[in-house]
Amino acid sequence: MAIFSVKKYLPKLDGTALIRAEVYHGDILRCLFSGLALAAYMLQAGGCSDIVDRRVEIVRVQPSADPGCGAPDDGRTMILRARGDFAASESTAQSVELGQAASFSIDRFPATTRLLELEVRGFGGALRTIGRSDLFDIEGLETDAQVPVFMAPQWGVCPTGPRTASRKGALLAGAGRGVLIVGGVLASGEPAESAEFYEPSLGSFISLDDTLYGQGSPQGLVGATLSTLSDGRVVLVGGAATAFQVYSPNLGAFGAPAFYREARARHAAVALADNRVFLAGGCSQLLGSDCVEDAALRTSSLLDVDSGELTPGPVLALERIGGSAFVEGTGVILLAGGEDATGTPVTVAERVFLDGRPSQLVDGVAGTAVQAESGAVWLGLAAGEQLESNALAVIAPGMQAARTGLSAAFADASATLISLQDGSLLALGNSGAQRIRSLDGAAEDLRLEPLRSASGLQAIRLADGSVLVLAGQDEQASDAAFILRPPLVGPFSASASASFSSLALSEGLSARDAGAALRSGDGGDHLTLEVGSEGREWLLVAGPHWRALDLQAGVATERGAITILLGWLSPSNHWKVRLAAGQDAALTQVVDGVELERGGCTSKRLSAEALSGAQGSHEVEASVRDERLQVAIDGAEVLNCEVRDLSEGRAGIGIEGQPGDSLRLDIISLGR
Repeated sequence: MAIFSVKKYLPKLDGTALIRAEVYHGDILRCLFSGLALAAYMLQAGGCSDIVDRRVEIVRVQPSADPGCGAPDDGRTMILRARGDFAASESTAQSVELGQAASFSIDRFPATTRLLELEVRGFGGALRTIGRSDLFDIEGLETDAQVPVFMAPQWGVCPTGPRTASRKGALLAGAGRGVLIVGGVLASGEPAESAEFYEPSLGSFISLDDTLYGQGSPQGLVGATLSTLSDGRVVLVGGAATAFQVYSPNLGAFGAPAFYREARARHAAVALADNRVFLAGGCSQLLGSDCVEDAALRTSSLLDVDSGELTPGPVLALERIGGSAFVEGTGVILLAGGEDATGTPVTVAERVFLDGRPSQLVDGVAGTAVQAESGAVWLGLAAGEQLESNALAVIAPGMQAARTGLSAAFADASATLISLQDGSLLALGNSGAQRIRSLDGAAEDLRLEPLRSASGLQAIRLADGSVLVLAGQDEQASDAAFILRPPLVGPFSASASASFSSLALSEGLSARDAGAALRSGDGGDHLTLEVGSEGREWLLVAGPHWRALDLQAGVATERGAITILLGWLSPSNHWKVRLAAGQDAALTQVVDGVELERGGCTSKRLSAEALSGAQGSHEVEASVRDERLQVAIDGAEVLNCEVRDLSEGRAGIGIEGQPGDSLRLDIISLGR
């Protein structure tokens, strides 16, 4: 086992925590981290008399489904990395040799460490398993608390669970660090009345004793929706009953059912920022799990889950049963997928405006849908004689025509789509697992054999970036569940970069429009981002959320304005630096879709040659430090602004102008 002793002296000039560890290895390969412990001693600023002793154990999660998965037999080295709002350095990582008695010290981990990432490497340094802890605060840790880490092979799976009920077609929603699972159908064909919660720190499913409004009904929760609110609560709405019910992760329980004064089932639902839920379409009556004839709805409504008040929303242009809803911008909802009253896939998406403007229709799209990091909605792999293929489509925010002509690695009409933290998408279905790069739609088969033998897969991304996969049912009921582990890219990643000399180096970007970003040059040595009919395009660096950062990019444009995106929360809420030849460099803040020019800046007018690509690309640097933004082109400062209220969010780069204007991007890199 290993014991970490953390001694934090306040105040301490370098702002770091002193961590010392003694490691004693027993059966470390199979009981990895079972004794890895971290104890914190905080000396008060007023003196050294009051010592608070906190002993915290770091443990490898060992689900009963397969306790050994995640602990490779040939594990030789463990690398432990601290993550938080600080840059990566030698002081934020520690390597430990496994399989022999050893002692080591970590005396430079920052006191602001928020999570730990772990790697286990085998013979020749081959990466075997990876994992990430939940968020924590050293000062807030309880004595004898545990910091669990679920380890699995990168782009591989480990069994977890088992589940408390063998069900298919359940409703899933993120709830805190875990997943709430309700409804569905048992192997007997009866509705599943119980709810369960997946607890990642245990790798197990916990049965909830709450009484849900569908219990005792022949239809259970068929046709209901489950949505995660902005404050972390989860709301269950509609179905065969006119009711709603709210789950609180803090309490670990549902509240009492409340009356929902309309009949709506198999509808689309999405939570808004103000803890209301937008509900659209579906039908007013079910027969079994299907909508009865002539019961389809073209109405929408907004439910305030705290007051129970129900407000009518816009009338829809189309009937849509079983579709999906996404917040595209402030007061703008995109409805996609689903079927019409005859069971035929709806091949038109609908952009709904809550201010009463007429809906916009986007043709040629159908199937399962998901929203990528950039805000674009991807959908495809639809069922039906005309649509069952490997076709994918993208609807960018504001785009009035879908980007079509993209293809998955293989067709799978049963697939579900998941957005990953590294900017890519995951498609899971009866045919297997495939990864889709959201920059250009390129797809690859992940060849995950454990998932090929499962059917009726459902999946959801967890707070640590991994994916919980639930097997459905075929002839035999299945309670199987898995954790799929993408790379360790997330909000606290210390750095990120992309270049374009190869496809592998161009990963990690999420595009507004996958068809607008084209690799160019004989060797694919740069990316060309072209403005479409909406007058703008952008790329986000996927994963990290930044507040203090250093950005470098090699860029050029002959026309249009280059934009540096900061504090990105959504297309309607972010900050933007605008660089255009013949104009002053400027900073604006986009709030609920409205651009507000920021004061407190000194800026310079850019020459006609400042961004021209005649001599190749130009080095653009943007730095946010100590509530101040500085921007330079080829080493010359062009903008200096006070940014006290800059929000933490993603960062990226874009182009604004007339259709056909383009941005040349050679490289982009960011670091905390």
